[in-house]
Amino acid sequence: MLKKQLKIMTCLTLLLCGCSADTNDFEAMTKLGDLTKIANHEKVIVDVEVPITHLTTAEKVDELPRFEVESLFGMGWNLIGLDLSQFDLSENKNLIYTSYDTITVWPEKLPATFDPIQIMEQGKNPGLGIRALHEQGITGQGVNIAIIDQTLDVNHEEYADQLMLYEKIHVYDKVISLHGPAVASLAVGKSTGVAPDAKLYYIACDFVDYDVKNDEYTTNFNYLVSAIERVIEINTALPKNDKIRVISISRGYGLGEGAELGSDELYAVIEKAKQEGIFVITTATEMNYDFTIFGLGHKPNSDPDQLDSYAARGLFWRSNPDILFFDDQLLLIPMDGRTFAGMTGEHSYTHTSGGGLSWTVPWLAGMYALCVQVDPTLDPDTFISKAFETGDILTLDTGEKIKTVINPQRLIEAIQADKK
Repeated sequence: MLKKQLKIMTCLTLLLCGCSADTNDFEAMTKLGDLTKIANHEKVIVDVEVPITHLTTAEKVDELPRFEVESLFGMGWNLIGLDLSQFDLSENKNLIYTSYDTITVWPEKLPATFDPIQIMEQGKNPGLGIRALHEQGITGQGVNIAIIDQTLDVNHEEYADQLMLYEKIHVYDKVISLHGPAVASLAVGKSTGVAPDAKLYYIACDFVDYDVKNDEYTTNFNYLVSAIERVIEINTALPKNDKIRVISISRGYGLGEGAELGSDELYAVIEKAKQEGIFVITTATEMNYDFTIFGLGHKPNSDPDQLDSYAARGLFWRSNPDILFFDDQLLLIPMDGRTFAGMTGEHSYTHTSGGGLSWTVPWLAGMYALCVQVDPTLDPDTFISKAFETGDILTLDTGEKIKTVINPQRLIEAIQADKK
């Protein structure tokens, strides 16, 4: 059963992580920074990506995009970048399932219960009391996070100040992706991130091969392996007390029959990183650790700091009655209803009613950074154990019970108590 569920999750993650390269320009690029400068804590940016031009202004449409139930398995009803000013949406009940951004133009006539500005602001909150920890000074200060993902807007206001390194390993895109700014801001964003004062080391990487003749992409994890090896190399250059402690990779993998190219090598390099003291979080954590990361739903217009606001089934697993979550191995993380850095400029934002495991990985990486700030000697196994010991059981609106929901405040308190 669990393997079937994880296959569904991997498909959703692929949907959210798909490469968006221009098929007319298929040469992958690698650009690495100067290790000496990195070791001296100089900001190293090897490239500056640009937005996709036609996405920076709202598109006028003659009719609303059709609402498809299948859209709930992705990020929701996609109204990103559309000019909807001519429509009367006052009776539209599907708006709570939308994805939109700061480019989207809304009409005057909207349901009284749908305020896109308020929803976008609320979605910036990482949830489950994270901001209360920030108020206590627990912000990830002094901790380094690495992210390996798609191309990034290095100038976005959410994380530009925290960004220490931007490199590229086997990258097709020359424009800003949706996915890169999202995961960066969910980890270290000033208003959206779990660890807003952590430093960010970012490697853009497309772990695919492109067949120009057939216009097809196939997974090749060997590029991801190279990126993880690069993080390990960077750590050798960084001072002893200033190492990268966690890598966020919003992608999963499997082993054995049907495994994608480079999966065995990926498993091995993650094990190597573990030996180097680096927590490597993927969407398939169960491959290298004794837990499985999973995502929570979220009730629209509810306070994300309150546990019961997550009592709705996650959008992508809502319609699947076979998914049961009372399992000792599952660690549940906020996922749906998030707002993150957009792809159309340094002040842009996107809100998605739904989500995927892609959003849970940087959240957990940020949570680990908070805990490492509290206790720099912390290791991943202790973190995982404490997360389960201090977590919550949640009763859904359907009456189902799910566990274990991470409880940031109790987790921090447990780590503080052990340190004493």
